[in-house]
Amino acid sequence: MAKRLVKIDEDRDVGKLNITEFKPSLPFSGLPSSLQSALWDLKTGEQLQAPNGLSTSVAVDSEVLEAFCSTGTGWQIRMNQALTDWLKN
Repeated sequence: MAKRLVKIDEDRDVGKLNITEFKPSLPFSGLPSSLQSALWDLKTGEQLQAPNGLSTSVAVDSEVLEAFCSTGTGWQIRMNQALTDWLKN
């Protein structure tokens, strides 16, 4: 049996890659420099926006999670901002 690696499918469900599917992947250093830069900025940008973030597990309605996830990268930061705004009201 081939070793399987985690992937996320089009429904944002966690799936698995088998080793054959994973082989064509490139290491980060193999990506074009412009893409490396964009990915690096995205990673560091999120870290700068939420420097005091704590990892936790919270149960939310599936509709709420789907709505935030559908907004793309940074949805966790937007969810945090929505909760922060709610606390102020």
